[in-house]
Amino acid sequence: MDSEAVDLQHYNEAKEATQLYAQEMPEIEALVLPPIFSQVFFVVGTGRCGTLWLADLLSNSGFAKVYHEPNLRADRISIVCRDVDLSLAYIEKRRQHVLNALRSNLYYGEVNGYLLYHIDALRKVLNANLFLLVRNGVDVVRSWYARHTFDTDARTKYFNPEGETRFEQLCWWWTARNELAISKGVEVLRLEDLTTSWTIFNKAFGFLGIPKAIWENCKDVKMNATGNHVIASYDGWSAEQKSLFLKHCGNLMRRLGYAQN
Repeated sequence: MDSEAVDLQHYNEAKEATQLYAQEMPEIEALVLPPIFSQVFFVVGTGRCGTLWLADLLSNSGFAKVYHEPNLRADRISIVCRDVDLSLAYIEKRRQHVLNALRSNLYYGEVNGYLLYHIDALRKVLNANLFLLVRNGVDVVRSWYARHTFDTDARTKYFNPEGETRFEQLCWWWTARNELAISKGVEVLRLEDLTTSWTIFNKAFGFLGIPKAIWENCKDVKMNATGNHVIASYDGWSAEQKSLFLKHCGNLMRRLGYAQN
């Protein structure tokens, strides 16, 4: 039996043992957190950056309950919640849900771009470990453009995006959202690295015990992909579009290690 098959066998055995153990776990009254690493983690992002794919992969852990945007309707509305006390109160509502999950799992996780504006509250209320999932800005802007973000989207009322055209506003939006999380010291993970490097994936999420064989099966899967792009790939952009993208996204693209087209 090769090493990956052995890893998968051990994973399945550990998952079964964890489930049996969970049946006899006593109820807990408060978050029980180890001294170094929180039992709770959240992955935030801009949207259109691979959150569904990552949540689906992480849900294979035998030690964690991992959700993708479990309170979608409420969380969408909550992105306009900028008051500190309101943000704390909103995240406090998640406490019991997290506690319930921790009764039968070692870890609780969410991959949820809508909570990007609640980073401080997630840390204070749930002692959460935070990751920022990023994707090449070119791909995100193209996907947003095809999905009418800042077109029929009410978010324009709340975020007052910079730019005279919708394309420019989307370029600004990609940088603004990522910079918000980066400014708060959230650990950055590039989607392109997680889908191509087992070493990088395992360094970030090895605590979940997901075998390499499962990552191999999932790494090339496309989930919730944009079907019909309205604007061309980067090589087909106009000189004006490239100039606007460079203006708003160029600096962050370089800092994140994306090739400057």
